Amino acid sequence: MEKLIHRLFIDAKRNKDLKAMKSLHNGYPNDSTIKFEYAFLLKMYGYYDEAKQLFIELLDTRNADYAMIELGIMAENENDLPKAREYFEKVARYGDNYALFHLARLDRLEKKYNKARKELQALLSTKMEGVKTELGRLEAEAGNISEARRIFENMKEKDNDPHGDLELGKLEKGLGNYEEAKRIFRELVDSPLHYSALIELGLCEAHSNNYDEAEKYFLDLVDTPVKSITYRLLALLYVKKQEYLKAYKVIKEAMDNGIDINPYVIMDVTKNLNVLFNMDYEKIKYNYSMDQLINYDSYLGLDHVMYRHGEEPNRDFRDDIDVPLLFNTIKEQLVPENKVKGFNYNDIYVVPYNNAGKHNENYIRVITLPNTKDIITMYPVPSKYDFVDDIEEELTNKEKML
Repeated sequence: MEKLIHRLFIDAKRNKDLKAMKSLHNGYPNDSTIKFEYAFLLKMYGYYDEAKQLFIELLDTRNADYAMIELGIMAENENDLPKAREYFEKVARYGDNYALFHLARLDRLEKKYNKARKELQALLSTKMEGVKTELGRLEAEAGNISEARRIFENMKEKDNDPHGDLELGKLEKGLGNYEEAKRIFRELVDSPLHYSALIELGLCEAHSNNYDEAEKYFLDLVDTPVKSITYRLLALLYVKKQEYLKAYKVIKEAMDNGIDINPYVIMDVTKNLNVLFNMDYEKIKYNYSMDQLINYDSYLGLDHVMYRHGEEPNRDFRDDIDVPLLFNTIKEQLVPENKVKGFNYNDIYVVPYNNAGKHNENYIRVITLPNTKDIITMYPVPSKYDFVDDIEEELTNKEKML
């Protein structure tokens, strides 16, 4: 790369200048380094389809491993965990620690807590960013709250890592301690995690059903570097409030700015307003959950629960539990006091049930379509707390890119 072009490239990369990087890519379309950084910025700014295509084009270049990691992350964000694992394993076979880290993350997401714990502990010596965060999240999800606190406080006090404070705030929020969570997030407003803190403050209000206060935070973030996730937050907020016309306007504005919106939110608004957006609906992934949103079928819901959690070799429930009977009777327990305060598209309930799971789990998590008791899935869990929102998972990935 000649000196002038190299300097322009470094400046564009440092300043996250998408327009400048696009010009460089147009001038040097076969330069794999420029192509990778352009794809990375496209992904950062929410242009996922374009980014994915460029990463795929890089699979036969010297930047193939980097491209596979990014494709794996994108597959993970799309909840296509088998595809994500396929990409990460290709890189991990050469001993790449970053790929090994992401495989451990997948094991956590798939609730293979013992396996993920060992994998993450093995990576502690690498001092890799994010390992302690994942360990803390794992312990929180497994119900080991004290251990999760210890890990996050260690990040804060020994590593001087503001992500320790951020995760402590999220932990307090997951426990329902919203005032303490907001106190922690307010202290981070003047830190490098400024945007994350503001979004988390908005999420605290959303968790508390203070949707008007949450809306104020999100609207203030529209013209910032996190505008892509802010549009997603606003669209979801209006769907949760059943203000579908506002949701329609936000989604349309996001699309006009090239920002992707959660396809479930898009389809929900399409269904409720009987309108079509200017988009190719054939690109939407019509999987089980999407089919249930479009036309709910309780028999299909039960089949899904049985296949994923109620029958061998995948059975998670205790052997003597009649899962079909439970599927129908548990609806009586889908009451406000069992509803998880969160900000996911679907509604989440955690119902107390002694020895529900084959590993002595004492709760059942039930996922329903929003504002209904239409069950999408249900399975045993060890804790009544829910620490990670769908939207927060995406935010965490964007923090790293910012």
